[in-house]
Amino acid sequence: MTMSLGKLDGGVVEAISSATGLSKEVMDDVWEQVKKNQALLKACGGHDFSIVHEQRGLLRTKWRCSKCGGVVDLHSKHWYELGLAHAVNRA
Repeated sequence: MTMSLGKLDGGVVEAISSATGLSKEVMDDVWEQVKKNQALLKACGGHDFSIVHEQRGLLRTKWRCSKCGGVVDLHSKHWYELGLAHAVNRA
């Protein structure tokens, strides 16, 4: 994605900032981190989400790919691994 918060309507940015307490600069930084993470994940030849990146309760755990360094949540890890299992069973 090439979207940036700078291209959003000022009212939208203000509403998000007001609701979250985050400045536009912080939101831009977070957006840049998201884009970098997505680029890592898309460029990876095959993930290995065996590294716990961040533990904040079972459903909020983040997993890091040992190959590309990209980070996903538990749900994304689950569906990725289920897709791999289905592909192996069809082969």
